[in-house]
Amino acid sequence: MKLFAAAVLFAVSAFGQTVEMSNCVYRGGDDPAWAAVGYDDSGWARTPNGLPGGLWMRCRGTLPVKTSPLYVQLNLSAAWELYANGRKIGTFGDPASGFATADTIQQRQIPAEPARGELLIAVRVGDRPLLYRLLSKPVLGTAQELEVSRFEVFHDAILEGLGTRVASYAMGIAGLILLILSIADQKHRETLWLGIFCLRLLIYQLADVPFTFQLPLPIWMPLVLWWLSQVLNFALPWFIYAFQGKPVPAFYRWLRVIVAAAYLPLLVDPFVANGALTPARIFVLNYVAVPLGFVNTACLITAFLPYRNRSWPEWLAVVVGGIWALATGVPLFVQLPWIGQEIHLYGANNLLSALRTPAIIFFIVLLALRFRRVGREREQLRSDMDAARNVQQRLVPAQTDIPGYEIATAYVPANDVGGDFYQCLPAADGSLLVVVGDVSGKGLDAAMLVATVIGALGDLASRQPAEVLAHLNRAILGKTGGGFVTCGCALFDGNGNVEFANAGHISPYMDGSEVEVDSAPPLGIIADMEYETTTRLALGTVTFLSDGVVEARNGAGELLGFERTGPLTAKPASVIAEEARRWGQDDDITVVQVSAKLSPREATACSTH
Repeated sequence: MKLFAAAVLFAVSAFGQTVEMSNCVYRGGDDPAWAAVGYDDSGWARTPNGLPGGLWMRCRGTLPVKTSPLYVQLNLSAAWELYANGRKIGTFGDPASGFATADTIQQRQIPAEPARGELLIAVRVGDRPLLYRLLSKPVLGTAQELEVSRFEVFHDAILEGLGTRVASYAMGIAGLILLILSIADQKHRETLWLGIFCLRLLIYQLADVPFTFQLPLPIWMPLVLWWLSQVLNFALPWFIYAFQGKPVPAFYRWLRVIVAAAYLPLLVDPFVANGALTPARIFVLNYVAVPLGFVNTACLITAFLPYRNRSWPEWLAVVVGGIWALATGVPLFVQLPWIGQEIHLYGANNLLSALRTPAIIFFIVLLALRFRRVGREREQLRSDMDAARNVQQRLVPAQTDIPGYEIATAYVPANDVGGDFYQCLPAADGSLLVVVGDVSGKGLDAAMLVATVIGALGDLASRQPAEVLAHLNRAILGKTGGGFVTCGCALFDGNGNVEFANAGHISPYMDGSEVEVDSAPPLGIIADMEYETTTRLALGTVTFLSDGVVEARNGAGELLGFERTGPLTAKPASVIAEEARRWGQDDDITVVQVSAKLSPREATACSTH
């Protein structure tokens, strides 16, 4: 780069020097007569600040002695018409609309003039010059000299703020990585919002790329990027409050809408900043953009309230957030026309970049440490869930080969650990006690309550269904954590009779028809609850279901329902469970089918009753 710059300097010395026309005056408005040589511009302003409407610039100078044809070079981020001694010699963009392209360094040849003489350059600037570009003065020189000058501008534009630009590009890459991580873990929204804010820094820099590299792109493209960067700046409160695990106050939500609306006129009808502040632009800066920028940055301090009982990493985050807030306030402060000077904006932005980048890196490191801790916690939770699943698999009977009965089961948990349970408990007298239930809720808590219910079945004083439910109700009362347990209980006596009792569970089915059973409230709600017993002859297959079958929901939101479930219960247990799963599983699915193996004589005797 140094060798290249040295070559440029050599070229400048070889071709000579360009001449900037410094004697320039300005006037707002639009009148074609202002291009005439004899027009009296003595009352025009020496600076373009605060001039309304369109803008004219008139510059006087002496033609330098050159052997080659002379050119005039302009660097204006707006459309313009160029006049030399009252004669139109060129245009750039569309002066009527004010929009042009981003290759703003343009050259036009001056018509043949005497070797020495007065030169008047008049420039009619379009109505909508771009937001943040200086109104530069015309430069005279030969084509070779101006090309070298153009390169110098291009070279300076690349080197100016190079550190800020590189930091923003690095933050943009970090933002993409954070967004990918946020997709993998959507519970931690702070990763998403920090990723959006980092991308905002990249978008802000990309808005300047067409001007830096003199790309012939429409000016509205970087304008849209600039406006988008201002709107995305409000990802900062969402990040810092999510980082603290707090909801974003409604104040910031409304502020985001107000800022988007406030900056929209600057996108649709942009004004000249820096060199030519119009009253509308000054109003937006003074009363909208800068104050709202201060308020937006204040979240870096307010989100950490209250400050008491903080750990040292949290205190460090408070300090870093405060420094970040102060650094962000400096560029905003210097843009206030009655306080700062925009000539200091370059240094203020460098200060902001120098302090903001380490602050963002600090929070990224904190997020990485948080991800590491959460990963360990998840690994521990997964280990606990695996242990709970193993325990539950031991509690759910794997063998249902009980003499005198045909038993078929299907158990399909919706999650790793389910809340459904069933037990088939035979006795020496040939009877079989069947218990089917469903714990409200899911996950580890539901699995632990299932273990409590199964454990309580191990010390039954009576096998009568009503007394079994009363015993389970006493065992889990006060242990449900605000939940409850639905449970259906049946006692097969081995002679074709079955007694039912129900605590809020789905009624059983027999050969496709629902069995009418008296139902009581679920277990764990009412102390000393008494349950009723219903007796039936079990000449067919009794099917017990959990509500995961009836409440299976398809993509259209339609439930499988009781009308479809009834006929379905005449099919094998595995078919019932698979049909419910294919319909749309939303909860644990449990199916238990029991039928007694009666001899022909026993079956005939039962059928005569």
